[in-house]
Amino acid sequence: MDIEDANEHGVPRLVPSSTTAQKQSQLLHNITVSETGNKLSGRLHSRMANASQHVDNQYAQQ
Repeated sequence: MDIEDANEHGVPRLVPSSTTAQKQSQLLHNITVSETGNKLSGRLHSRMANASQHVDNQYAQQ
């Protein structure tokens, strides 16, 4: 929010500034992308661990 010049009653008015809105939007986007990346990374690691365990089990059975 940006503070506009005081109106005729001497009360400053808060107005949404486009730059603030853009920054908030970008920040939200970055957080969302980061969380999605973390989830995908976690899934990938667990799948790799499962695959590795599966290979170990295959060798153990031979």
